[in-house]
Amino acid sequence: MEVPVAIDNDAKALALGEAWFGAGRRFSNFMAMVVSTGVGGGLFVDGKLLDGRNGNAGHIGHVIVEPDGAKCVCGARGCLEAEASGPAIARRIGAAPVEADVKERARAGVMVGRAVASAVNLLDLEQVLIGGSVALGFGATFLDAANRELSERCKLEFSRGVKIAEVELGEAAPLVGAAAVGFRSVGIDPRAD
Repeated sequence: MEVPVAIDNDAKALALGEAWFGAGRRFSNFMAMVVSTGVGGGLFVDGKLLDGRNGNAGHIGHVIVEPDGAKCVCGARGCLEAEASGPAIARRIGAAPVEADVKERARAGVMVGRAVASAVNLLDLEQVLIGGSVALGFGATFLDAANRELSERCKLEFSRGVKIAEVELGEAAPLVGAAAVGFRSVGIDPRAD
């Protein structure tokens, strides 16, 4: 018996889950992102999840936020992932990310806000939804810093006022997203009557 298998990255799955069952239902153009062990994103443009040439559309973790910053696993310097992921924060503070002080939590938010601003200005997004252990664990300090930075860097008429908000599905978002990836792969839309 053959059983269909569908694979996608966690951030794109999160975006699909939020589009079908979470806050993404309210937007046709949004990004969902994960800030955790790594930093990734999934993009919805004109109501469709973008895959890209090799299925890697939305890799916001490799947007440069500090031109002379830390070396990233990809080989570049200053990528968002090298500056704001859990391992990057642990390297910076010499302890687990949960022990980061307010200044470090805000710094991570600023780095995310910078990267998100580039995506919003480039893609004309309406909203950004964020999840993952760093983003959700750092709470209001992180989110407020990210939104302040986003506001400072989004001055175009179409990008002013865009906000970063926590995913509506919370910690369940990646699992709901994984189920959505499976449904999508076989052409089933569980939202249909």
